[in-house]
Amino acid sequence: MDNGIKYIPEERDIVSWGVVKDKFNRLWSLHYNPSVPIKIHENNKTTKLSGYVQPLSKQLEKPILDNWYFSPIKDKYGNLWLANASRLVHYDYKNYELIINDTSAFYVAEDRPRNPIISGVGGGVNIIENKPPYKVTRLREKDGLLQNQQMLCVFVDSKGTHWYGCGGGLTRYDYDKKCLKIFLECWEFTFWNSLLYLRRQ
Repeated sequence: MDNGIKYIPEERDIVSWGVVKDKFNRLWSLHYNPSVPIKIHENNKTTKLSGYVQPLSKQLEKPILDNWYFSPIKDKYGNLWLANASRLVHYDYKNYELIINDTSAFYVAEDRPRNPIISGVGGGVNIIENKPPYKVTRLREKDGLLQNQQMLCVFVDSKGTHWYGCGGGLTRYDYDKKCLKIFLECWEFTFWNSLLYLRRQ
């Protein structure tokens, strides 16, 4: 650790799309490549996570994909949310649980004051109450989102407003009033530009 930056040498971890620190201060490194397992770094030791996908796959008609981990987060309770190409997985250090089992999950964020987890998914946004039974509210084009897009950027600002970014622009969501409004529409507006735009505001 140097100036707050932890270096993992390439021989321990060479491919990573998302990194999250769990409540035990271990670093989880997650990948887009299904041939590269999730790795957990603790001190100078690296372990490969294996076997967690198989029990989850038994709940479904087909195995879930163990790849494309885009934005893992640790919530205010210390639990992990792992979004991948198939599903959204919740881990409380005892069990892995499929919270969203009907669509891919991309960007994940937390609205801490109000307690929901927000997941950008293929075709919209899912808002999950962060307590059992994890009730899900689905926002789609018919509700006022931009046309059927992959929501690859989710941001909660200091006022509690939700912002959802995709390849077509930005949608603003007032969580308290349950009101969606297209804030900026431009079909050349990439999700990376969406994120940069939000960070500048």
